[in-house]
Amino acid sequence: MKTTVRYQWVLLGLGAVAAAWLGGGCATLSTGPDLQAASLRDVQDQAWGEVKDLHASLARLDPEDHPGVAALVEDLAAVMTKVDDLAGPHYDAIELDQLVRRNPDYWRALLELDPTDPTLLVLEGMLTAATGRVEGAADLLELVRAGPLPEETLDQKLVLQRRVIRQWRWNPPGVDLAMVSGAPPADRWQPTKLAQQMHPDSATAALAVLQMRSDLAGVELTPDDRDDLRMRDKILEAEPDAVATLRTQQPLRAAIVTATGEAADSAKRVGKMLEPDPTGVINFSAEDFAALVADLSRLDVPDWALRAARLQMAQQGGEGPGDIEVWRSLLPALIGEVAAAEIVAAWENGRMPATRIYASSDQRVTPTDQPMDPVVAGIYERRYRDASLTLQHTLPLPLEREALLAQLAESARTLGRYEEAERALNELATLTENTRLVTGERLALALARGDEVGAAQAAAAMRQVDRRLQSSNFSVGNAEILAGNWR
Repeated sequence: MKTTVRYQWVLLGLGAVAAAWLGGGCATLSTGPDLQAASLRDVQDQAWGEVKDLHASLARLDPEDHPGVAALVEDLAAVMTKVDDLAGPHYDAIELDQLVRRNPDYWRALLELDPTDPTLLVLEGMLTAATGRVEGAADLLELVRAGPLPEETLDQKLVLQRRVIRQWRWNPPGVDLAMVSGAPPADRWQPTKLAQQMHPDSATAALAVLQMRSDLAGVELTPDDRDDLRMRDKILEAEPDAVATLRTQQPLRAAIVTATGEAADSAKRVGKMLEPDPTGVINFSAEDFAALVADLSRLDVPDWALRAARLQMAQQGGEGPGDIEVWRSLLPALIGEVAAAEIVAAWENGRMPATRIYASSDQRVTPTDQPMDPVVAGIYERRYRDASLTLQHTLPLPLEREALLAQLAESARTLGRYEEAERALNELATLTENTRLVTGERLALALARGDEVGAAQAAAAMRQVDRRLQSSNFSVGNAEILAGNWR
């Protein structure tokens, strides 16, 4: 989540296409014939199908051992009846705040599941998407995926939902704002204000308006407490509709943008932490989550702080001595003192069964024969799953398919899955005209395998397609070292 408009992509060359489709960085926009937009209804239908599936999984738990889950199952069933009425689905029947954020059943159910089980956080993200609050749902799903990697069955739901959300952003106003994002702020004024006028409920347009005004004023939209906040506050006062839209559609972004005093310093750090890396991936350690919980608490968004606290527990493999105190201090703001005290007391006294429907752990993706830091392995595993699960469960158009295969080959190679990397490369070679990309990846794969003959052949091929070695000097040099040609 950046202070600039988040929803922009790079589409320069096949490698950048992969980063664009499956990452979410900023850059130049290309609207080729192979890019496919999804409607808001597509996002909602995809999310609602996952809600039903997760509801069925929760309903299978023993209600006597899981009273919170059983109560939440009933709450969801009542909402599902309203949504799927005769002429449904009626997604406006979902009262999200009462069903999740202010619902004691939800928070008790969350504590009845094992800390490493992200089922309910994923469910909340899907419910948020089903209501049409797409940007807010994207924030929540990104936070969940920043924690330990879920089981592949659950992660598939995240991968496919995030893909539909990315396709939804190719509609106005996201695509219109992306096209002018690199222009000077004065030139962005008219198209940005027009986008806000045409789409008053769009958090993307609201954030673009605030960013445009802050760029004009030469100030940071999310300053820290050492900066002069007066100009930023004037911008917020001048755009009450944009602020109101953000608070409704993207509450975490609204809290970051409007923070004052010491909370502004926390907002700056939170915004930076939730900014994806160049691969489009956020992947936190337990220490990262501890810092995030503290800063979200200062931002006065207790629900987000509790989500982060839950993911911190998952990252460290279970609850720590201070976790109960975090919940004891934050939960009353959501559901009241009495209900919160009852839930925390049950947890403290060991009456939560800590059941797993799905589990999560970054340890499972760390290659045993190719050791690497779990966070690094998690980044590549996420990229691998984004590509492989999308290829398995969708029918991507040609440009996206090339991007997915390129990403699959690179991530599989890094994780030591050489046969799968080779298969992806062979298929990619039949589709793309980017021979430099394919040849370079074949060279990298041969080097990873320690294949001297293959590396020499790939290096020779690389010299043919990249005669000046402008993009492959390092890899070709490694191939020569492997062959013993030091000079």
